[in-house]
Amino acid sequence: MSFFHENYEEYNKWIKFFKNVNSIHGNTGINHFKDDFGKFSIFYESFIAGLSRQFKAIDRDFHKFTETINALKRENKLATDLLKKEKDDKSVIEKELQLKVEELAKERASKRTYASVVSSNNIPMPKPDFVCIVDAVDSSINDSKQTLSYLNSKLDCKMIVDNKIKIIKQVPIRNKKVLIKCPSKADCTAVGNIINDLNCGLKAKVPEKKKPRLLILGVEKEILEKDFIDILTTQNNDIKNCLQNEGESIEVVISKSDRIGTNFFVLSVSPNIYHLCLQMGQVFLGHKVCNVKKGNYVSQCFKCLRFGHVTNNCKNDPVCHYCHQNHESNDCPAKDENGITKCYNCDWKNKSIRGNNNIIPIDHSVYSKSCPQYVLAEKRLNESIDYGL
Repeated sequence: MSFFHENYEEYNKWIKFFKNVNSIHGNTGINHFKDDFGKFSIFYESFIAGLSRQFKAIDRDFHKFTETINALKRENKLATDLLKKEKDDKSVIEKELQLKVEELAKERASKRTYASVVSSNNIPMPKPDFVCIVDAVDSSINDSKQTLSYLNSKLDCKMIVDNKIKIIKQVPIRNKKVLIKCPSKADCTAVGNIINDLNCGLKAKVPEKKKPRLLILGVEKEILEKDFIDILTTQNNDIKNCLQNEGESIEVVISKSDRIGTNFFVLSVSPNIYHLCLQMGQVFLGHKVCNVKKGNYVSQCFKCLRFGHVTNNCKNDPVCHYCHQNHESNDCPAKDENGITKCYNCDWKNKSIRGNNNIIPIDHSVYSKSCPQYVLAEKRLNESIDYGL
């Protein structure tokens, strides 16, 4: 565009010249402008040449611009292709991650962990069998295996078939006794009656379920054990009315002092009294209201770590809950090194299991209320109690 600016004044001068020529009449004054026409011819040729150069420059610039545009298009296409490739790669990675997550989920679901065993409904639980306990009265029998052998010699297969008795299994237990499991209480009663009628030095008994227990907390020390039931029934009419029905009972089993200066009572009660008191939640006793809680708990020994008895009554060797060796846990040299305890009862149970299908986890405390063996012991305890359900 600089070419046009440079020749602008010259261009205007020649415009004025042609206007003057156009205003002349005839050819009388044409010769007067002869030199000017020569100059114009030179200017015109120069002007045309300048235009040609200018257009060539514009053409070169246009080609450069076109090449730049094409280069930008190529770069844009490369960027688009790269972005598409990244999206495709991302999609592939996401699919691979999803597959990996699904594989891990399946692997985790198939792996038996402590939490999964506790939360699942597949914890090994005993079937609700009915039992009959056979005791050896004969002093010549030394152990439960001899009792079982002697029982089978007296109670033969024909006798069982003739009386249509169904027996699940016979298990030797402690104190020279044998436990007979049957699918119904009628079978237990029938087999017990037959054994007792034999008069062969064996005594059979179908154990009755225990009464449920209640725990009464925060009782004033002024309330003595001999007055407890009278005070309880006098101040709580619902309990008094229920106790008047046939078969209902309340009995004080334990009366002891607690750490806060009050007493607690453990009561053995009939099923209806049990459910009534738990529904009430509290009872009036003396000058205050006392809380009522369930009184049946699984006892666990802190010495041998087993269930069913307490430390004071334990005759077994001590077991360390850190290393499972026969010494006190407080004296264990490895307790600070291990840090994490493993359940002795579950470990002991696994040793009696054949194969790996039913192995239970042991990575929890032996005192955990979620321990599979504790849950099993609690279920057995509840099955031995008559809740009236």
